Amino acid sequence: MKARKKKVIVDTDMGWDDWLAILFLMQHPDIELIGFMVTGVGEAHLTPGVQNARNLLELGGKGTVPVCAGTSLPLIYSNVFPPDFRNKIDKIFNLDLPVNPHPLDPRSAVTFLHETLSSCQDRVTILSIGGMTNLGTFIQEYGAQFDDKIERIFIMGGAIKARGNVADFGGYYPTNTTAEWNIFIDVLGAKIVMDSAIPLTFVPLDAAYQVELTLDFVTKFARAAKTLCAQFATQIMIGKLGQDMSAGFQEYFYDPLAAAIMAGTPSLVTKTEIKKLKVVQELNQEDDHSGQLINYNSAKSVEVCMSVDSDVFQDVFKNILNQ
Repeated sequence: MKARKKKVIVDTDMGWDDWLAILFLMQHPDIELIGFMVTGVGEAHLTPGVQNARNLLELGGKGTVPVCAGTSLPLIYSNVFPPDFRNKIDKIFNLDLPVNPHPLDPRSAVTFLHETLSSCQDRVTILSIGGMTNLGTFIQEYGAQFDDKIERIFIMGGAIKARGNVADFGGYYPTNTTAEWNIFIDVLGAKIVMDSAIPLTFVPLDAAYQVELTLDFVTKFARAAKTLCAQFATQIMIGKLGQDMSAGFQEYFYDPLAAAIMAGTPSLVTKTEIKKLKVVQELNQEDDHSGQLINYNSAKSVEVCMSVDSDVFQDVFKNILNQ
């Protein structure tokens, strides 16, 4: 008897690695994408983020999957990506996508999640690959009444022992060397999710830094690209790699790694740890640790993926996209 597909909702800030994760999930035979929540708190602005998500789904033959807009304001503070970076993301690197002809879903992200969890007969898995403003707002409004309808939330976010990546962006937050962007962008949203009873799996920078985006991989991937999704993924990776190589940066498969772990890729995760984590809320411009994940004995236990097999990830990413 064939196993039932995993029903997945993606909460995304529609950055370049989000695009790759979505392309991967659209091609995955064990995943049923039942909806998207887009946040304007993160890499893309809200309106272009929603449209890019809709168009990306149209490319993959899933243009009728609901895409619902969240908010453009975090629940606390005003942390933000640099404007020039966001503008490149909004324009999806000036790549061509088909225009989604289906009507725009008018529901807010929170309304969509409420209605979907209320009506779905199966438990739902959520992949969080952006700031957690949408999820935090949902939990604030509805409390624990839907906890049993959510199988687990997989979160690309945080840094445990690894260096943070907030200070990497053009000197915007130069003193914050401990936080990762998806947590930093809305620390209160992250706290609300972490304080909930919903089972959580974190895919932090510690794991993401083990799957680097390299010219060698992109070259091999491009030669094997057969599907429209694989071919568009190639264009994304070439565009991103070109930008970062010219700037002297290394880049990594942050969100695609979280998507592959969520999908249950065998032998991908080589080490997990159970940790009690708290997110630092205080904002101190002179010595900023806002968004840092720290050990906290009274916090609930969460699963943290600390180590992965890079070769397994590269193989499954290439093979699934060419299904």
